[in-house]
Amino acid sequence: MIDNLFNWYSSLTGDAYIFWTVALVASFVFLIQLVLTLVGLDAHDIDGLDFGDGDTMDTGGAMSLFSIRSIINFFVGFGWAGVTFVDSFDMPFLVWAIAILVGVAFSYMYVFLRKKMRRVEHNGAYKIEECIGVVGSVYLRIPGARTGKGKVQLSLNGSVLEFNAVTDGDNIPTGTQVKVIAAEGNVLTVSERLS
Repeated sequence: MIDNLFNWYSSLTGDAYIFWTVALVASFVFLIQLVLTLVGLDAHDIDGLDFGDGDTMDTGGAMSLFSIRSIINFFVGFGWAGVTFVDSFDMPFLVWAIAILVGVAFSYMYVFLRKKMRRVEHNGAYKIEECIGVVGSVYLRIPGARTGKGKVQLSLNGSVLEFNAVTDGDNIPTGTQVKVIAAEGNVLTVSERLS
């Protein structure tokens, strides 16, 4: 079966080869991101690196169309749209135009949904100071000695909310119960692990 797949892939030529390659590679990277996010790791936590909120490539740190995730979404949409339409039209330019439009739509969809989720998270139904003294759970590992940010989930006013968090102590792994001891801006300082 694997030989058949290799033979099929090597038989691809021109645009079909490009679209299938982009679709498969982008889908593989997308699945890795999805799995890492579901297990509590993502770009914020790989090898202790902190890429900031929204993993953007611009210096402002705001949600951007040019983030790593939105670019992956572009290539997923671009590749699979190209695969879908490469044999449907005799005009390669039309197939490329459709693939690019679908890729841009995937990127915009990602950014739009992330912005909507941020509005829900920051809906003004709480004040950050209300978090002090609340016990929560670490969602993304918090690097020690304020060397980076992690994330915590807290139950506040009947809602489960997610916040950026730092600690003065040692690294705090995902799933650990912690207590909020301070709040500054939109970042919480949490205590060492609770026993």
